[in-house]
Amino acid sequence: MLYINKLQLWIVVFIIGAVASIGLGRFYCGWICPMGSLSRPIIWLKDKLSLGDMGVPDILRSKKLRYSIVLIFFGTMIVLRILGMELPVLLIITVIGVAFMTVFDEELFHKYLCPYGTILSVTSKPSRYVMRVDTEECIGCGRCQSVCPTDTIDTLDSGKRQIIDGECLKCFKCQDVCPADCIGYSKKE
Repeated sequence: MLYINKLQLWIVVFIIGAVASIGLGRFYCGWICPMGSLSRPIIWLKDKLSLGDMGVPDILRSKKLRYSIVLIFFGTMIVLRILGMELPVLLIITVIGVAFMTVFDEELFHKYLCPYGTILSVTSKPSRYVMRVDTEECIGCGRCQSVCPTDTIDTLDSGKRQIIDGECLKCFKCQDVCPADCIGYSKKE
């Protein structure tokens, strides 16, 4: 879409992802989002070069900031449309995301700065399908938490793990590393 100068068509893809998230969760974030794809080589390179991540600063963990970014995003798009200006907003967001991921943990972009991620965290709340940890089988090893790109797996008092539904990207990384094979994608109970 970038090559044929039709990047605005990505909005259609996003809208389809937002509608699908109502029933299926944040699949757009885990499987379609360009930042998800771009984050893989960035993380690989940072690991190979032994570059650590700066954690997410507490000041940026605010829900107010998260929703303000969405309002600024839509406000900017509306103003640009009224003025008849074209700006590659999606490309700009991608560049900003890559810049942040080179310094900070990828959680910062996916969970707090990405306007699409914020929207999908809301639209996916009624999702009928979720990633779930079978707490009867969970051995509490924490491997799932160590690979979660958005830090959406909590430790229960029992030491077992639980996935926060609306924030999960449905990337299945947790399921891939679980030695007890107790994480799966299933219908909400």
